[in-house]
Amino acid sequence: MRFLGLLLSPLVVLAAVTTVAHPPAAGGSVAEDEAFPGPPVAPAPPVLTALDVTDGAVFDEVELANRLDPFVGDELLGSSAISVWDPVADRPVFRSRSEVALVPASSMKVVTAASALTVLGPERRLATRVLLDGGRLVLVGGGDPTLTTRTENPPDAYPERTLMPVLVTAVVAALEQRGESTVTVDFDDSLFRGPRMGPQWSDSWPQEEIVAPVYALAFQPGDPNVPVATADTDRAAVVARWLAEQLSAAGINARFGERVTVSPEAEELARATSVPLAAIVDATLSYSDNDMAETLFRLAAVGNGQPGSFAGGAATSTAVLRDLGIDVAALNLADGSGLSRDNLLTARSLAALMAQVSVLAAGEALVTAAAPEVELAPADAEPGQGEPEASASEVVETASRRSWLVPSLAVGGFYGTLAPRFDEPDAQPGRGRTFAKTGTLTGVLSLSGVVRTEQGSLLSFAVIGNDVPATAPGREVLDEIAAALAACGCAAG
Repeated sequence: MRFLGLLLSPLVVLAAVTTVAHPPAAGGSVAEDEAFPGPPVAPAPPVLTALDVTDGAVFDEVELANRLDPFVGDELLGSSAISVWDPVADRPVFRSRSEVALVPASSMKVVTAASALTVLGPERRLATRVLLDGGRLVLVGGGDPTLTTRTENPPDAYPERTLMPVLVTAVVAALEQRGESTVTVDFDDSLFRGPRMGPQWSDSWPQEEIVAPVYALAFQPGDPNVPVATADTDRAAVVARWLAEQLSAAGINARFGERVTVSPEAEELARATSVPLAAIVDATLSYSDNDMAETLFRLAAVGNGQPGSFAGGAATSTAVLRDLGIDVAALNLADGSGLSRDNLLTARSLAALMAQVSVLAAGEALVTAAAPEVELAPADAEPGQGEPEASASEVVETASRRSWLVPSLAVGGFYGTLAPRFDEPDAQPGRGRTFAKTGTLTGVLSLSGVVRTEQGSLLSFAVIGNDVPATAPGREVLDEIAAALAACGCAAG
């Protein structure tokens, strides 16, 4: 979360949090919500309440049109759409095919992040737990996408990884205290369900390290001690087998077991907890991490009472958008990362979402319509079965949770996926003033975010191009559009 002073005042910095594995108090039981354990870090203050936008500014839509009309129908963006929104007035101020649904690529991650922050909150941590269940150890995945075999975090690690060797040490100590010297290591990854690979994903992508099969228990891709996954790799079994090997190396007679569902009576021996969700969101958006995005997509579903699946994530994210007053009729959500070409969003929906998250006030209540409870799919359901149709979520939350989204965006010319961009002369005005999520697939480009204009006003925007003939020239056009907004003295009067 760098360079926020360019956009935000006061600057809020999330403190680094180290991994902790510890045994619970004696006699503690396993609660139903233990996948998302407390206590969280101190409640995070909203980061945009002091944003110096032009209060009540009226934007000169003629001037905006003069600046943006030259980009309408630009062949370098293929079949494109543009939407610009006034966040203070909460209304569109420029539109070009803004209600046409297009493939958004990684701009989909903005929707995923907003959903996760709304449902779970920025302070939420994810627990990976080891329980004793009828004489067998059960390793239970909590959806932490940062698990590592490393014994310490590299200096440049962001976010900090959850150090699994720390968990091993705690488990060994707990077993020795109980006089247990022989164990079988089972594993429970039932938090996530359904297909592991998303719609229209290529089976080659895991080995190309684009995205891995989605599991609630898995080492973070790129771990130096873990082979690169394939589309068929059981990533949960890999972690459990590793734990058995580490326990054996520590003097415990441990053997690898099987996939199980842990019983409610199981006794927790130790856990490792992740960094707060805000840090995971930050890495997801600023560096466009596909694996973290898919984890957030499913975690939001679980937190909202839906199955932790692609269908559950889509239902939850759609409901969050609907709760914000965004028209979802033309939208189709298929995965959380934007890799699937089945995803369809409008430029209007993305610009409106960015408007919502950029000017939220402290304590502003978001109370959604109550919906019938949705039961989780049975544990033995076939992939894709037992999952609900999209329905309104039952989210009662403070809107300030989503204000963590904007500080997690890449910054034009400085940070994240936008660091190497905005260096051409026509894009220079957008350097340090553009905060946005990039999106790139073959033939697809997008840019969605906010800009500070030269007058200090705030505009949210989204541009999507499909059937883009070439990536590099198309990106330059996207940067020039953002720069045109940043350079615009468009606040009338």
